[in-house]
Formats: sequence, structure tokens, C-alpha cells
Amino acid sequence: MNTKLFTDALSALLGQFTPGNLGSRLFMERSELETPENFLVWFHERFHYLQVVFTPYGHLKWASYRTSTADIVEAWANLSLMLNQPRKLPIKEYLLNDTPESVKLAYNIWIHDLKNDIYKIVEQGVTSYGNMSLFAGLTYETCCPKVMLHGQEHRMRGIDILESFAKFEEAMLGEIITGKTLDDLIDPNKLNPEYYSALYYFLETLGPERLIEFPIVCELALATAHIPSPSSVENFQKYAPNWRFIKLVEKLKSIENLPAIDYNDNTSYFDYANTVLLACGFETLEEAWVAAEEYAEMSDLTMAEEMKAAIEYKKKHPWMLSYPMCNEDDFFSAEFNRFEPYFTIMDDGISYNSAHVRSEELIVENHLQALSQQICGYTSRYCRDSFKLMCGFSYMGTNTCPHHLTGECDGYVDAETQLPELILDEASNIKSGCTLELLLKSHNIDIKSIDVGIMRLVKYDEITNAAKKHFTA
Repeated sequence: MNTKLFTDALSALLGQFTPGNLGSRLFMERSELETPENFLVWFHERFHYLQVVFTPYGHLKWASYRTSTADIVEAWANLSLMLNQPRKLPIKEYLLNDTPESVKLAYNIWIHDLKNDIYKIVEQGVTSYGNMSLFAGLTYETCCPKVMLHGQEHRMRGIDILESFAKFEEAMLGEIITGKTLDDLIDPNKLNPEYYSALYYFLETLGPERLIEFPIVCELALATAHIPSPSSVENFQKYAPNWRFIKLVEKLKSIENLPAIDYNDNTSYFDYANTVLLACGFETLEEAWVAAEEYAEMSDLTMAEEMKAAIEYKKKHPWMLSYPMCNEDDFFSAEFNRFEPYFTIMDDGISYNSAHVRSEELIVENHLQALSQQICGYTSRYCRDSFKLMCGFSYMGTNTCPHHLTGECDGYVDAETQLPELILDEASNIKSGCTLELLLKSHNIDIKSIDVGIMRLVKYDEITNAAKKHFTA
């Protein structure tokens, strides 16, 4: 089963965070959060959300994913109409039609999804389609630097930085609430390498006496001014977090007279960070935030307002990603704790963090992402019928649609499905009925007219062979 949305998720045994929709999943019931161990799982997944909203890398990835999602849906909705083709999903169905028009349509949609591969390359060193040859000079070796851990070779991926950073923060909180040591809480014999590789590389290179700098270096690795571009190996390595982390650590061996680290002095954070960044030839923190701020300003969505609020908060409280527990008042403040995943699915229900984000936006965003994923052929981990269209509620596993709760609809749609009647008020706000249907109607699409085939991806050689067949002399 191909599950891109969830393959991209940051997963652990008891928790999962999905950067695409900024939602988390905890494999437990709410009452179980009362134990320290499970509370730390919740904090770990929340920290992945903070990695998104408090770093330029997280913002750029969020912006890229939202843009490609919209582009895929628009291309699918409009190109089918322009080329006089019935709307089908996934795009593999267009290739099976084997006409020049359908191949062109499939290719145009596929190319919009291709941009998401850059983050798979950054974080995993691989792509969905096996199309690494499309990216200039990039190989697994050029994407993932080789380091030595305990005398063994290890290829450092972007996921190593994200997970080692989150595990370290979880362990620091764990020391406070459980009394266990860092060694107890980060045990290589019990964890996959991504949860300790960056930390162990840092300690073996700089020594345990400099441990205080580790989370700051992780954060600076995520202070990327641009998306890692596949146009050249040099550009990719300058902005890929794993390569940045390695360079930052290596540079710290030789920098003398570093500014002091003082949790009670915000200026000390900026002084230390910019000194190290400039020594590596990287942009300063102020320069790194420019692109993220520009994207957030382009939209009047409350999601964008929340992202801008996160940037503003982080600039005023620079220690709150590297050392969120350094100031007790800040850590427990409402101002800091507003920044949580948009929703958290648990075994006995779901909770939304929608105090600052309109719930209607979250519903529409999930529908759009679910539709985009299915257009490209990615199957939801919650899928029970690969021949039907899943709405955002069923695809994401939230299942909070009122019609699902009453048993009127199970979130799966085909031409025979009896949907709840769509009723709007005078201002065209939905009073009842299927919100996915309303979204599709806004694109002049009848939800029941969509031709749904089995969910499967289009491989690189399939799309290129089809293109050669129809468009080369």
C-alpha cells in the first residue's frame, strides 16, 4: 500500500505527526496521558509541530505542500474540462486511457506532485517515483552525508535531525517529570538510529561538555532561507538540514570566542546563532525568515495568521524551541501553549486546537489534501475501499463529520452513494450535507460524476514511456 501522506509522517511506536496537515495521532486513550511516559509521547509529537511553526524550514515545507495541493486540484479540475476528458482519479486511469490528451493531463498533474519529492529526498534520501535522475547530480550519497557513529558508518538524513532534536527535548522534559537521566531516556538499544544519531555524532565530535549547544545547532540546521534546490548539489547541501547540521558541528570545532549562552538574555541567542551561521556561510536568522514571512502575508486565511503569530512569538522568545523549559512562566503560559497540532486523533476520540484557526478552514484543507492525494494515487492508511473516493474526514481518520457520527455516511463516495442533502443558507453557508460535495461544486464538479479507479501511483518510467509514445517523432 502506498501511503505518501503517512509515509511522510514523523512516526514512533505510540505517536505520529503529519507535517502536511499539522495533525498528530496518539495510539492511546485520553486517560492514558496521565502517565509520565505517555505525556512525553504527546510532548514529542507537539514538538514536531513546533519544529514546523518555529523554523523557516518548517514554514517553507508547509508553504510548498499547500501550494502543490492547490495546484494538483486546480489542474485536475480545469484540465479535464479543457481537454474534454471525464474527471478520473487516480491519474493512472488517464494513462490507461492511452490517448495524447489523457497522457498530457496525467503528466501535468504528476509534475505538480513532483515538487513534493524534494522533501522526501531531504528527509529520507529517496523519492516516491524512483526519479532521482530528474534532480541534477543528486544521489543517495550526495543527499545523505556519511558520518561515523561508534566506529560504524551512518548516512545522516534530514529525519535524523528532526527526530534526534525532538527526542532530546522529550528527554529533557523527562528528566524533570520522571527523574531519569538522559542516558536512560535516550537508549540506543531501544531506539531506531534517527532518534539518537545527530546527538551521538555531536557528542563524539565536540564532547559532552558542549551538550548545551546541541539543540541550538539542531535549530540552526532548520533555519533555512530557501527550499533545498535540486538544481545543483551545492545548493541542495547548503539548505538541506542534515548537511547544515554536519557543517555547523564541524565549524564549531574551530570557532573561538563564541558568545555566551544565557537563557535569560534573548540577545545572547541571536549573537550566538548569527555568529555560527555566518561562520558557515549561511544566512542570518533575520534573512532566513524572509521567505516564510512573505508566504504567510500572501493569504488572509486564519492558518496563515497563526503561522505569522508563531514567527512573531519565536522572534520575541528565541529560546522556546531549543530550550522551551528554560523559563517556567513561558513554558506554562497561554501564549506558548496556543501552538499545538491542529488536531490530535486518539483511540477514544479527537480533539481540535482551533481557538485561532477557523474549523471551516481545517475541514476544507483536509478535503483538499485528501482529494489531491487520491488524484495522485496515494492511499490513506484508513482506507477500507480502494475503489471509492474518500472525503477529508475519512481519509485523515478524523471522522468528525456529523453525518458520519449519525451513520448517514461512512465517508466513501461513488456514483451509487446516497449523500446527505446539501442545504445552504441565504449566504451560501452550509447548514447540512456533504462539505466535500460543496467544495467540488465550487469547481463545477458533480461528486458522483468522478470516475474512481483503484488507488495506485504512476511510476516515473510509466509517465515517461507514455510521453515518448505520443509526443516524440
